Parts: sequence; C-alpha cells; structure tokens
Amino acid sequence: MNTGDFLNRLDLRNQNLSGKNLAGAELKGANIRGANLTETDLSEAILSYADLIEANLQSANLTRCNLTRGILNLANLTDANLREANLSEANLVGTEFTRANLSAANLVGANLVGANLDQANLVGANLSGADLRGVQFNNVSLKGALYSNRTIFPEGINQQKLAAHLLAPGVSLQGIDLSYANLSNADLKNADLRRTNLIRALLISTNLGGANLSGANLSGADLSGANLNGTLLNKAVYNHHTICSDRIELSDLGAYLIAPHVSLKEIILTGVNLQEADLIGVDLGGAILNDVNFSQVDLGRSILRKAMLKNVNLMRADLRKADLTGTTIQSSNLALADLRGADLTRIELDGVCLQGVDLRGADLTGAKLLDCDLSFADLRGSDLTRSYFRRVNLDGVNLRKTELMGVDLEDANLTNADLSDAVLFRVNLREAKLQGINWKGADLKGVFLPKSKLNEIDLAELSYNEDSS
Repeated sequence: MNTGDFLNRLDLRNQNLSGKNLAGAELKGANIRGANLTETDLSEAILSYADLIEANLQSANLTRCNLTRGILNLANLTDANLREANLSEANLVGTEFTRANLSAANLVGANLVGANLDQANLVGANLSGADLRGVQFNNVSLKGALYSNRTIFPEGINQQKLAAHLLAPGVSLQGIDLSYANLSNADLKNADLRRTNLIRALLISTNLGGANLSGANLSGADLSGANLNGTLLNKAVYNHHTICSDRIELSDLGAYLIAPHVSLKEIILTGVNLQEADLIGVDLGGAILNDVNFSQVDLGRSILRKAMLKNVNLMRADLRKADLTGTTIQSSNLALADLRGADLTRIELDGVCLQGVDLRGADLTGAKLLDCDLSFADLRGSDLTRSYFRRVNLDGVNLRKTELMGVDLEDANLTNADLSDAVLFRVNLREAKLQGINWKGADLKGVFLPKSKLNEIDLAELSYNEDSS
C-alpha cells in the first residue's frame, strides 16, 4: 500500500500534520477539516473535492496542487505558496489568503466571497467566473491576471485599473505576456492574440475559433481539444513540446516550428518573443527579423547569413561559431552576447549595443560598425582586417595581442583600451580618443597618428608613423 492510498483512507480531521512531506499525495475527497498543516509540503498533491474547512495551511507549500472543487471555507492560507495551483470551482468563502502566492493559479469559477486577499500575489492568475464579492483587495498584485464577463468583483473595484486582462470573444490581447497562463475552456473566439507570448500556456479546450494568433509564441503550449477552426497562425511559432490534436498540423496553418537545426531561411518575423527557444544550428539565412526577442537564446552554430535584424534583443545570447556573414543589424541589443569564433565577415552594424560582448577569435574582416557601443568588449585574437569602426565606443575594450590591419578607427573612443602587445598596421586613429590606453609592447608601425594626438600617449619605445596632414 503506498502513502497515497493510506492517506486517502484516513479521516484526518483535526490531525497535526504540520511540517510533513505530503508532496504528490493522493487525498481526493479526504476529510481534513480543522487539521494543522502549517508548513506542510503538499506540492502537486491531489486534494480535489477534499474538505479543508477551517484547516490551518499557514506557510504550506501547495505549488501545482489540485484543489478542484475543494472546500476551504475559513481555512488559513496566510503566506502559503499556491503558485500554479488548480482551485477551479473551489469553495473559498472567508478564506484567509494574506500574503499568499497565487501567481498563475487557476481560480476559474471559484467562490471567494468574503475572502481576505490582502497583499496576495495574483499575477497571471485566472479569475474567470470567480465570485469576489466582499473580498479584501488591499495591495493585491493582479498584473497579467485574467477575468471574464462572469467574474464578480467587489463593489467599487474598477477592474480596468487592475492591470488584469479580460477573456472574452473578440477581445484584444495583442502582444501581452500570457506565458504559463491557464486559459483552459476560455471563450476567445475571434480574439486578437497577435504576437502574444503563450509560452507553456494551458489552452485546453479553449475556443480559438476565428482568433488571430499571427506571430504568437506557442512554444510548450497545450492546445489539447482547442477549437482552431478558422484560427490564423501566420508566422506564429511553436516547438516540439507544443501539444495539439493529432489531426491538426500547426505548420499547415502557417506556424513555424522552432527547433534545433531546422531551416527558417528567409523567414519574416515581427514582434515574436523567442525566449527559452533552442535554436542551435538553425538556418535563418536571409531572414527578416524585427522586434524579435532572442534574449539568452542558444544560437550556437546558427546561420544568419545576409539576414536583416532591427530592434532585436540578443542580450546574453549564445552565438558561438554562428555565421553572420553579410548580416545587417540595426538598433539592436547584443550586450554580453557570446560571439566567440563567430563569422562576422562584412557584417554591418548601426547603432548596436555590444557592451561586454565576447568576440574572441571572431572574424570581423571587412565589418562596418557605425555608432555602436563596444565598451568593455573582448576582441582578443579576432580578425579585424579592413574593418570600419566609425564613432564607435571602445572604452575599456580588450585588444591585447591582437593584430589590427587596415582598421579605420576614426573618431572612435578608445579610452582605457588594452592594446598591450597589439600590432597596428595602417590603422586610422584620426580624431580618436586615446586617453588611458595601455600601449605596453604595442607596434604602431603604419598607424596614421595626428600630431595633435601625440601628447595623449606615452610614445616611449613605440614605433609609429606621424600623420603630417
């Protein structure tokens, strides 16, 4: 007999179970009325239909617990963790939820009359059809919470000012973050969900008939039983973890599979959030990517040859040994990205943030950078032959032992750069800021160094060509 079977047979009324480990326990329909469950671990436990009236669950862990149709009237859930818990159709009359974590919890159809939600976290929770009459809403966090036309709010509460989102036919939820949200059974017929982030969202039996999900991210979403009749999925994205009916191929509806080594050549994506995507070795050659979020995405060995990126977030992205030959990137963020060994031949960067980027061993032959920020970047061992760095911020950049051949650094900021033991041949330093540079052991033969700059550097033991112009 397992622990779940044993507990399910017991009458646990008024029992002291404080601090016990009941994670995953099967307690469906159990009588736990008045029990002491303070600091008890009930994560992922099955408590549907259970009687928990007046139970003390203070500081209990109820993460992803199933409390469907449970009875928790007058229970104490102060400081309890109910993240992603299922409380659909539960009775929560007069329940104490002070400072409780109910983020992403399912409260669809729940009866919360007279409950105390003071300082509770309801970020991303689904309150569709919930009865909230008489609820104390002091300092409640409802950012991204969901409600429907059947949700009953306390008198005097203006739901439009709660940063919550209405779930209803034809509603606009364009571009908002609904990742991990429980939208199961919601009626979103003809809704506008363009570019909405639905990563790992639950859309089980959701009515999406005629809805527009163009450009939405459905990675890891569960669309089991969802109505997709007439749904627009043009340029939406999904991955191998996305669950859908066996009879429906999302690619046939215009969606793109996002997965390692897939071909997305010449794809056009706008406003898509691809956080958490695995794009190792993906082929994005010739792609047009606008306002796409690749933050912390693994793009190692990917192909972005001749792609065009604008307002793209690649902060902390892994681009090791990626092919960006001839790529154009404008007004984007690549701060702290890893570009070790990447091919950036003839790349064109305009107004791009590259602060702290790792470019060791990268090939920047013929690269053109204009008005970019490369402060504190690591360029050791990179190939900068005939590259162009006009008005680029290279403050604190590491170029130690690097060969700079035919590099144009006119009007660049090289303040505090490390050029020790570097070789500079036919390098243009006109109007460049050179204060604080470490020149130890550097060879400046062939450098175009204006007379006006000679007093900014220590020329002792340096070889250089004075620019007489």
